[in-house]
Amino acid sequence: MLGMLLQQPWATLVVDGVFPVLIRSKRTRIRGRVAVVGRGLDTDALVDGKPPSVKRFPQPAIVGFVSIVECFAIPRRELHKTLVRHFGKTFAKFYPAHYIPKRPMVYLWILKSPRRLRSGLKVRRTKHLVWMPIPAEVALDQLLHPERSRRSVKVTVAADRGE
Repeated sequence: MLGMLLQQPWATLVVDGVFPVLIRSKRTRIRGRVAVVGRGLDTDALVDGKPPSVKRFPQPAIVGFVSIVECFAIPRRELHKTLVRHFGKTFAKFYPAHYIPKRPMVYLWILKSPRRLRSGLKVRRTKHLVWMPIPAEVALDQLLHPERSRRSVKVTVAADRGE
């Protein structure tokens, strides 16, 4: 199994189902279930009005699982319109602008079936940037005994608030 590396708090929001899509600079051919690994903290994000904490958003750790079901390219100039049409105006406005690639074409990674673990499962630090291998016994144990808990958090991004 592969682990998709994302900064916190975004990794947790993916497994909570807040993000049904990721906007990337490169396509992926990977489909199916992947682990979501929190790696590093996005210092521009505010969670409930405060910077994200390592205690609340563990890293490096597997925070849950999600399935990648599709990936397609769109011109960046059509991104906002596409997000509004398929995911709503609120989501289009919420997506952190500093994570949108500044390229003529961007790729939408469509996500389904998010599952958050009750507590993060620590993993070794890695030099990988996007994907890391997850040991089979870890993946199997978590898939056989999934735990799901939800926590309501409000996340804002300093750059998107005009600061």
